[in-house]
Amino acid sequence: MFSRLSRYRKLPEVVTVDPRGRQLASKALRPMPEVAGVLQHSIEASDRLDHLAYKFYKQSRHWWRICDANPDHASPLELLGQTPLTQCRIPLPGDEALMPYPWTRVLHTLHGLPGVEGVVPEERVSLVEEARSVAGATVVVNAERFHRAVRVTFNRRRVEVERLVAALADAGFASAEPQTIGRVGKALSIPRNVTL
Repeated sequence: MFSRLSRYRKLPEVVTVDPRGRQLASKALRPMPEVAGVLQHSIEASDRLDHLAYKFYKQSRHWWRICDANPDHASPLELLGQTPLTQCRIPLPGDEALMPYPWTRVLHTLHGLPGVEGVVPEERVSLVEEARSVAGATVVVNAERFHRAVRVTFNRRRVEVERLVAALADAGFASAEPQTIGRVGKALSIPRNVTL
């Protein structure tokens, strides 16, 4: 019992036998179609797949065609970046002379929060020309500049970004403005409109 618009309607029926010996009728697996996306759409925070399907196909029930054109995402919500599990990057400016950096304390602080799934430290060093006074003379040296941040994967229904920043501050770590890592602004492939 599939509607005429269903992508499963034309699939052949198969009969399988379960462990108890009963014969069960079902539809065959739908193979992933070859899809060539000719349009690119930049994802916006308010996007919904049914609305995009209506915009491009004049049929909101064809949202699954957009999913087929973007197979790298496990679910429609993940495709739009609307899953509860999300990521943010929190820059950790601080004392350049602090070596080694107390990453263990940072990781322990964040892992202790409910809803935090993963924490990955980032540390990058760049050389910057800097004028220094040596024995009364000014010389230009290449000084190390550390760029540190932490990338946190968390369930936004259990913990908010503000709570992550507050936990770091309570542990004595300064942080800069967190950056949400999401799908907003990323490209979404839209297959051309063909009659099904």
